Amino acid sequence: MDEIDGTKMLQQDMLDDATGTIKIWRIAGFDQIEWPMKYYGVFYEGDSYIILYTNHDTQESIIYIWQGIMSSENERDNTMYYAQQLDDSIFHGQTTQVHVVFGDEPEHFLRLFKGKLKVLMEADSDEENIKFYQISGNNGLNTKTTQIPPLCAFLDSDDVFVLKLIDITMVWEGIFTSEAQKTYGEIAADEMSPNGDMLIFQEGYEPREFWLALGGKSDYNIDEKKIKEYHLPRLYHCSDKSGEFKVKEITPFDQDDLNNDDVMILDTNEEIYIWIGNGANTNEKSKAWDYVKDYLETDHRSFEEINIMQVKQGQEPNCFAYLFPKWDDEKAKDYIPYEVYKNLIVHENKESKVKELLKPTIRQSKTPRGEHRVLRRSLSANNADIGDKKHHLKRFSTYTGFLP
Repeated sequence: MDEIDGTKMLQQDMLDDATGTIKIWRIAGFDQIEWPMKYYGVFYEGDSYIILYTNHDTQESIIYIWQGIMSSENERDNTMYYAQQLDDSIFHGQTTQVHVVFGDEPEHFLRLFKGKLKVLMEADSDEENIKFYQISGNNGLNTKTTQIPPLCAFLDSDDVFVLKLIDITMVWEGIFTSEAQKTYGEIAADEMSPNGDMLIFQEGYEPREFWLALGGKSDYNIDEKKIKEYHLPRLYHCSDKSGEFKVKEITPFDQDDLNNDDVMILDTNEEIYIWIGNGANTNEKSKAWDYVKDYLETDHRSFEEINIMQVKQGQEPNCFAYLFPKWDDEKAKDYIPYEVYKNLIVHENKESKVKELLKPTIRQSKTPRGEHRVLRRSLSANNADIGDKKHHLKRFSTYTGFLP
């Protein structure tokens, strides 16, 4: 017998395309029980399993030993014993045995289950109010779903997570996940709730209900160095309307958040844009530049080494517009000064004119920052014909910004 560490084997060069036959046994205490075919690909973290794989053409075989992280020491020992017994009885001790590390399964092993591998905490029950899953993998063949405790601490920016509640399924996409991961994460989530509503959002745009279901927001696996390298754009609103110059971060943001009457600061880490609304006053323009200097110093960046560009409303360059999920050039040019807007509202006989003038503006959005805003954006962004679907796939597209 050749025993190999599964973390090192088959990661680069697989034995084959993993389309051969498999047979699975579950080790329960001292017993070896044949695992029903209808459960192939469903493992429990409290159990251990033996998986025999055989290539169709060459008849070459591999014995995989998968031990659940919560399985007992006796079951683990017995798994090794039964695996060796299988090897001796069929292959005269000459086949390869692969000890699979829980959570670090090799590519070939994952592909045996064609993207359907599920690792559950215990026998699944539909009566549970909250179920939490981590979705890993980057293609339709190596995707794995792992059930985990519904706690914020288990989140990881490299993966997709699914929170299944009674009335809705939420999909959380870490900021470092690839488009492929997101796609297969959504497929896995859709299979869990074929008849339920689904809400998908990127890390940093979580609705309040998400954190409440996980027992409240707390620290999780955030790689601060990686985040700094990845640095997503951040938008700040600068105004002195209250009599004092104040700066507030807007997150998430889009074009509607550019306030015509004020100054906005957009930081991409590589450069900083100071956007001047047509109604911004001289004091706001001057104070914004002072704020940028202090802001960079606080962030340990040099004012002399960062490109800073002042941008006028209606004259935004493409490099600025591209930082927004959607950009409407016509919307950016139209503007109604605040005083004109206020005076028009006062006069009832000018209501029709107010409506006509206000139609193309991009005044600060009054839409609440929460789930309703997310749902409304997602529907309009995708131009989805919801009526043609059996369930509503409410997709919140990737908007710039990150909430640590």
